[in-house]
Amino acid sequence: MKSSYKFEKEVLKLIFIPNKTEGVDCSGKVKMGRYECNIHTPKDWDIEKIHPDVLALIIILIAYPFIDKEIEVPIGVSQDFHDSFKKETKKSIYPVDKNLKPRIAPKNAVPGLAYSGGVDSTAALALLPSNTVCFFLDRILPKELEKSLKLYDKQSVYDVYSQLEKQGRQGYKIKTDLEYVRVPRGFPVETSTTIPALLLSDYIGIDSVATGTIMEHQYIPYHKISLDRDYFVKWNNIFKSIDIPLNQVTAGISEVGTMKILLNSPYSSFNHWCMRGDNSRPCMKCDKCFRKKILEMILLKQQVPNSMLDNLFLSNEVRTMLKQLPIPCENVIAYITSHYNGNHTLMKSLKKRTRANILDTSWMEKWYSPAKDLIAEKYYNSVEKEIIKHLEVMSSEDEANMNSWDITSINNSLIYQKYQQDFISDLTKFKQDTIRNR
Repeated sequence: MKSSYKFEKEVLKLIFIPNKTEGVDCSGKVKMGRYECNIHTPKDWDIEKIHPDVLALIIILIAYPFIDKEIEVPIGVSQDFHDSFKKETKKSIYPVDKNLKPRIAPKNAVPGLAYSGGVDSTAALALLPSNTVCFFLDRILPKELEKSLKLYDKQSVYDVYSQLEKQGRQGYKIKTDLEYVRVPRGFPVETSTTIPALLLSDYIGIDSVATGTIMEHQYIPYHKISLDRDYFVKWNNIFKSIDIPLNQVTAGISEVGTMKILLNSPYSSFNHWCMRGDNSRPCMKCDKCFRKKILEMILLKQQVPNSMLDNLFLSNEVRTMLKQLPIPCENVIAYITSHYNGNHTLMKSLKKRTRANILDTSWMEKWYSPAKDLIAEKYYNSVEKEIIKHLEVMSSEDEANMNSWDITSINNSLIYQKYQQDFISDLTKFKQDTIRNR
């Protein structure tokens, strides 16, 4: 594959030219939908303010799934970067500039955070030093799709960034349509969310970049996202070669733990997870609202109203999600139902379906300390202190419970398949009875 760029009027356009064997990923399910993308930059940014190795990594984070054996980038990379990329991917990048020294972060560099305004990345914000700079990948539509597609409401994220600025925090919103290079639309690899931070890494001086990666994505293998988006590449080793190691401060914390941190942090008002509603309010119809809103209420020890549960269980999206085997983020659903003490028939049925009546789910409230290896060394001590302010450290028994979370056994178990059938039957009856009583 070949790549090139154009930079004018504060827009960096990246162009990709695949060869005949490229354009489809190794699964055969993900394809290139467009062969260019735009990244908007600050007014005083220019191409001279980015190290060639960093520019190359940005290109790779967009094109990687579609590269066959090699990629040509518009500016030569250092030998170190070439060697690191080759070692981790078995693919080549060229040209190599033998005179180019690897990027070294400046002495006064600060940590970066790919910050979406969601629960997990806000928990990361609470754990990181106060000089952390936030970067929002502000998704926009390609011009040719502006009339046919509608974007989600981003006002809640913009409001969060405004609040950060009022607190004296640095934040940058970088508009880009890069996710439309991929079909189906999405981030080409999991770490594509770091592209805004990489773009401004030399403009600001960044020595690491954190994301909201959580335990479910890092350590619990049934989460499809881990397998589909990283392509089994050790991205951190490539990031280290540009002196911007990934700083995965929440990787040892479950979705339960990140919500717990957020609710007990100065950023509790930033509790946004849904971008489908209006006026920064959650839609209360999607699967994320089902999971996040009920979890929030459980952790705050609030009673979950039956009327709210009725509306959620009538949502087609929620029903589709709960009918799956396994349920996406099933461990979190199990935690929720294990702490639910109300009388809603479907919640009690879901508790049985998720084995929450027999499982110990307390490990999800705690920190898996072996994940310290994923925290940038420079920030490990300070981050650890912040984590243990909010969470207990897992015991060996907790770690065993986490490591034994094998969703495959559910798929293969006749008894749990029966529990699923029973729950689906209850779900169907609930909808029929509701329609009949209206």
